[in-house]
Amino acid sequence: QGLNSRGVDVSSSLARRETLRSTAAMKLHEKYETILAETQEVIRGVETSLQIKQKALLATRGGEVKALYDMLNPGANVVFQGMEPGTDQMKLHAASFGVQMPAAANLSECQLNCLGLSVWVMQATSPGSPFGFIVLDDPVQAMDDDHAEAFLSTMVPHLIDRCGKQVIILSHVQGITDRLQTLNLSRPHRYFHLDNYARTGPVVTEQARIAKMLSYIKGCAQGNVENREHAVDRLRVLIEVLIRELHIMKVGTPAPAKYDNATPGDLLKLFRTIPGTTPQEHSNLADTVGFADPAHHSQVGYSTPLATAITPHIDRVSGLLRRYGLLT
Repeated sequence: QGLNSRGVDVSSSLARRETLRSTAAMKLHEKYETILAETQEVIRGVETSLQIKQKALLATRGGEVKALYDMLNPGANVVFQGMEPGTDQMKLHAASFGVQMPAAANLSECQLNCLGLSVWVMQATSPGSPFGFIVLDDPVQAMDDDHAEAFLSTMVPHLIDRCGKQVIILSHVQGITDRLQTLNLSRPHRYFHLDNYARTGPVVTEQARIAKMLSYIKGCAQGNVENREHAVDRLRVLIEVLIRELHIMKVGTPAPAKYDNATPGDLLKLFRTIPGTTPQEHSNLADTVGFADPAHHSQVGYSTPLATAITPHIDRVSGLLRRYGLLT
């Protein structure tokens, strides 16, 4: 502590003057602390609000995903339960017999594919989407037959009829495209095939389904035993297509739901009710169904027919297709 000649405490005086000179900085610091506290409070409020909104949104969208997932997994014991926000990623929950579990770690590959497809479809069908169409590339990969059928017979009609979307499906499996055609005969549809990938590729060709099937059957009928056996089986499928498409043409509606999984033999009952068909046609087609029914292959003493036996039945079906304008 120092005193000057007049006995004034110099150090204390200097400290007071320093303090006075620091007043502006102290007030600025005080404002900074106040603004910082207010900003942190706003941030916490925004985060809380976002979490509440996100949780509500994920609950709503999660419900949509669950509804779509359930379409692909009717009556399953393992189900998708919902979504919730996580620290740095979204959490997906499944349940098995009422016990909740993480979806990603516990669902099978098939179930995960169904879940991923459901999430994507949920996003693609959002009310704000500007697109009137949906493109699905091999959507049933990693699905077993039951899940693939659920997608084709339930999800696709949902997208068309309830969501109002044009659905474009790409597949390497002809069975998938054939089944889609069968299930959607009453809807406007186009079927294209892409050829020559390795040469000039691709060449896009619209497929005349029935003409292609008939040409394929005729070719197989001229082949070896295995080819002829396949021709007989494909003839049975062609008869099924004939009856279903003729019903739409003449009646104006698809075959009733009870015929969804009907065999050609069962469909003969429907064929007899189609206006314009004759008793002779009913009898002839029943004869060909009996000839083409694979059940005959298991009979004792059965052998694969020769081309000379197969050709008259092919010609019979071909004649029906031409008569009713189904062969273009």
